Amino acid sequence: MLVHPDGERLIAAEHDGSVTVWNLADGSEQRRLATLLSALELSESRGVHLDLHLDGVRLFSTVGITDTGDVTHVWDLETGHLIERYEYPQVPGRFVGAHETLTANGLYLTLWNFETGDTLRRTHRTDISWHVLGVVDDDALVRGRDTIEVWNVRSGTMRWSAASRAAAIAGELVVLADPGQLTLRTRDGTEVRRIAVSALAHDELDWSLRVGGDTAVVLGAELLAIDLTTGTIRWRIPRPSYASAEVVGEVAIVWSPIEHVSSVWSLATGACLLRTPLKLELSPDGTRAFACDGAQLREWVVDGRDHADRGPAWLEITVAAVPDVIIARDRARTIHVVDHDGVSRHTWGPVPAGPIAGARVAHVEGKTVAISDALTGARAYAIERPLGSLAMSREGLLAGLSRGEASVWQLGEHAAELISAIRPRSERAEVIAIHESRIALAYDKAIEIWRIAPPLRLHTFLSITPAACAAFDPELRWLVSGHFDGALLVRDIVGRKHHATIETGDRPISKLAIQGEVAAVCANCALELWDLATGVKLDEWTDENVYDLVWLDGETIACATEAGLVILRR
Repeated sequence: MLVHPDGERLIAAEHDGSVTVWNLADGSEQRRLATLLSALELSESRGVHLDLHLDGVRLFSTVGITDTGDVTHVWDLETGHLIERYEYPQVPGRFVGAHETLTANGLYLTLWNFETGDTLRRTHRTDISWHVLGVVDDDALVRGRDTIEVWNVRSGTMRWSAASRAAAIAGELVVLADPGQLTLRTRDGTEVRRIAVSALAHDELDWSLRVGGDTAVVLGAELLAIDLTTGTIRWRIPRPSYASAEVVGEVAIVWSPIEHVSSVWSLATGACLLRTPLKLELSPDGTRAFACDGAQLREWVVDGRDHADRGPAWLEITVAAVPDVIIARDRARTIHVVDHDGVSRHTWGPVPAGPIAGARVAHVEGKTVAISDALTGARAYAIERPLGSLAMSREGLLAGLSRGEASVWQLGEHAAELISAIRPRSERAEVIAIHESRIALAYDKAIEIWRIAPPLRLHTFLSITPAACAAFDPELRWLVSGHFDGALLVRDIVGRKHHATIETGDRPISKLAIQGEVAAVCANCALELWDLATGVKLDEWTDENVYDLVWLDGETIACATEAGLVILRR
């Protein structure tokens, strides 16, 4: 969805490409634009993207269609009439002036006139697909292979390039983000200023960058809002609590499907101005926020008050390798050590983002991984190797990725021992589950199952959608993966075959844990229990937003929620 610049209309699209225009004054439906796609196209639909032309009249609605390409319909918002239909690969991308658009299609970057259909310039590259980060006049900021580049789209020539992790356009300047620093350059490549930012630590994750006014918002191991004048950190959010961020005027909208929460943050003060469990769109003046939830249109007032003063939600929870102890991390990055009755034994922090398991906390510090005692906060030792995508098992195994290789370490009391080095088929793989002698690595729509030591790939499972989470059962018979489309896939890792698909609904699954033949899952922040043998839902709990969970025994589940720790008994 998007709010029209006139501040009077909200435009929302369904997955089938149909569009509804709502009157924001009274919430009434102003216009409905029907879908024009075939049943075959709709069966392959994977999302919708809306773009409004600078004239405020022409609406470009693009439906991404797997394998067969994308389809864009251009509508006249004033009359409701269809102006044009474009099909893959010639679909509008970034607007250049009033009549031209820039379309990235694999190895080709095409500048064309969307009114006449004439191609003005087609630029080809052989090293990597085009990814356009922004356009100013005739210059496009793009991501290359380990580089950031500026291209003149009319001449098809590169103006300059720099090895950098992320970049964004800020007025007439380009901001580059790298470990330890931000750099500002002109569009011709001249360096204007370099700002030291020690909080931008080295990691193996993909970075992205947004800029609003004098604030840069960097999405890496953490989400950091950085003052472009002084380099000071205005606010920060751990990576587990966000998925994306967009800057609108003087605020940033942060969306987390794990928490299923949108939050609006002031770039100037770092105050949380609004927090709600729906994806938001702001009015042009930043005073109102809107969400479309099915057939409902909801509106909030962004009143300027700080909504972050309540007790921070618990986001991550684990059972310590100590009897009757639960360890959790909250949104403020504080570690809580409590017993099974919920009585606090100790708190410490804040700590950087990283996994908690057993009685250890691991997090990245530059090119090392720090290991701390989860019960006391005392630092134990460090692994002198840059690792990303960290995961830990309850048995004290730590796995991380570096340059496409997964390293597995046995964490001891005073040191860590490297016990395995695994090379998955893709450098984009992430550790999605680890338990005793097995590890699961996920990339695209594949999950590789490996024996840890000595390393041996046992099987590769493919699915229709990428996995969001996974867990081994305690007996290492099954791997269960949860997906954003609500599917639970049960794999027999002994027989090396797909066992069952459980359709839980269309709510994304963000976390799961297995006890016997029962899977406890976080589905859109609700707790659900599913029988893996029969595929039947046994129970659910929706009183609080559940962000993480762990089985304490066969009848008891501990949940990290918006309100803190909740213990549930079946």
